Amino acid sequence: MTGNYAIILPLMAAVVISTVISRALKHGTIYTLKLLRRGVDIEQEEMADVMRNVTVKEAMSRGFPTVPATMKVDELVKLFQKTGHHGFPVVNKEGFLDGVVTQTELERQLGATSVKNKLTAGDIATKHPLVAYPDQTLDRLLDAVDEAEARIPVVSREGGRRLLGVLGRHEIIATYRKKARRRIPAKRLH
Repeated sequence: MTGNYAIILPLMAAVVISTVISRALKHGTIYTLKLLRRGVDIEQEEMADVMRNVTVKEAMSRGFPTVPATMKVDELVKLFQKTGHHGFPVVNKEGFLDGVVTQTELERQLGATSVKNKLTAGDIATKHPLVAYPDQTLDRLLDAVDEAEARIPVVSREGGRRLLGVLGRHEIIATYRKKARRRIPAKRLH
C-alpha cells in the first residue's frame, strides 16, 4: 500500500513470528474461539466422531484374567491382592460369563457372612452385569465405562454369553490415541 517494496520481507517475517507466538499462547483461531464461546467444542466433537467409528472388538482386551465360578473366596482374596485389579469376570467351565466379582462386593460379603470359607466366586458374583458386544461402537459405552467399577465384559451376541474380552478406560484411551494419531496428520495437510 505504501509502494515501498523494501519492507515486504521484514513484514512477512513479522507475520510468521506473530502467528507462531499467537498459536503458542492461545489454542485455536478466531473462528474456533467464537464457536467455543457459543458452547461448541470442536475438539470434543472430533473425539466423539472417532469413537463413533471404533467398535468394541477393536478396543477390547483379550488376555484379561478370569476366575472360575468354583474358586473359593480365600483364593479370590489372594488374587485381588496379587493383581491389584478391581474386578474379574466369572466364567463357567465352557467359558460363558456367569457374572462379575468386584473387590467392593468381595469386601461386603466378607464382612456380612460367617461362612466365608464355603463361599465361591460364583456365589458372590453379580449375575447380570453390564456387558458389551463386539459390534457396538465405543461412543455408546463411554458413560457406562466411566461409571463401572471394573472392566466391562465383552460377550458374544449369539450362542449365549461367551466371554470374548473386557473393556475399560485403559483400552478406550489406548484405542482413541491410536486412532487420533492417524487422523491428525491427515487434517494438517488440508
